[in-house]
Amino acid sequence: MSESALHLSRLDLITLLERQILSGSMLPGAPLPSERQLAERFAISRNVVREALRSLAERRLIRIEVGRGAFVREPDPTAAASMLAISLRGRHVTARHVINARRLIEVDAARQSAEHHTDADVVRIRAAVDALRPTDSLLDQVRADLRFHLAVARASHNPLLEAIFGAMSSMAAELMLRSLSDHDVAREGIPQHAKIFGAIENGNPTAAARHMNAHLDVALAMYGNDLDESLNVVAERRMHEAFGPERSLDDLFRAALGGEVE
Repeated sequence: MSESALHLSRLDLITLLERQILSGSMLPGAPLPSERQLAERFAISRNVVREALRSLAERRLIRIEVGRGAFVREPDPTAAASMLAISLRGRHVTARHVINARRLIEVDAARQSAEHHTDADVVRIRAAVDALRPTDSLLDQVRADLRFHLAVARASHNPLLEAIFGAMSSMAAELMLRSLSDHDVAREGIPQHAKIFGAIENGNPTAAARHMNAHLDVALAMYGNDLDESLNVVAERRMHEAFGPERSLDDLFRAALGGEVE
């Protein structure tokens, strides 16, 4: 960290620390300098430092432990999700766009998962299938659904497939919210997770790819006019219908990744 980089703004500090973490110069588990050290080094207030660290924690690049400080997290395939969503803002990304992009990634991820999965992968995917119950709360269902698809991507043991799906995970969560808040779509879509899992567990790549493809086809067949409306508009409408106008899509993504929504 350069001692000459003084008088940084909050965004400058976020960018600097993010670059060091993503480049590998700060390894997983490594402690960051304390708030006081960062404030003194860059001639900024501790409040600015605190806000920057909070932002990095929300991006899942660091974890903050009360009384101990901030530490670099293990690589998280979803870390780039918010940046991709921001870069696509205003581009009229629709459910159809996301479904078609997911098909390119996830059908092959399912195929490779059937070929390369480990016992730990099977345990992880089964847990997500078991957690995806129609009787659970909507946010719990979205969380389990996203965990399932992240686990399948991880089980491919293709780090690029995992990273690409992880970067799409905020949009995937919006798609899942649309599906799971629609009883007809959920009734068709939820059981297909078990079929995908069964094919992966049995080492049948052709069946795994076929079931994943059919799973993604449900939304194309059943979304109606929502298919070609901006996905964030559709998801925000569903979020407000389910939880009221005070809940945001940021709340959805935090919940989907396992955080609590107050």
